[in-house]
Amino acid sequence: MGPLPDRRPAVASRGAGADGVTLEAFVGGGEIPPLPFRPPGSCSLFQRAVSGTMTITINGEPREIPDGLTISALLTYLELTAGRVAVERNREILPRDQWDSTSVAAGDVFEIVHFVGGG
Repeated sequence: MGPLPDRRPAVASRGAGADGVTLEAFVGGGEIPPLPFRPPGSCSLFQRAVSGTMTITINGEPREIPDGLTISALLTYLELTAGRVAVERNREILPRDQWDSTSVAAGDVFEIVHFVGGG
């Protein structure tokens, strides 16, 4: 007696993901199609898995931010324009020329003042 015949369907669909992409698993010797490419950092889940997160306090409120940010990167992450901002870190004013070289650490307490012009 020989091997039993393969009665599985030629293509088994696994449904569409949240982004609408359908992943199909080919059975019986076919190839599995490649997943769509997503550059690093384009998905918050990927970013958290790679770099992790930390909690800091900004203007009295706890905030979860990605690990590894400098003060300049933190301002960009918060979508603040650096030209009109003053930063106090752990009760000390942080000079603007140190923003690129100062890393944010878990537990840091910031007061960030954003100046608004007007007349």
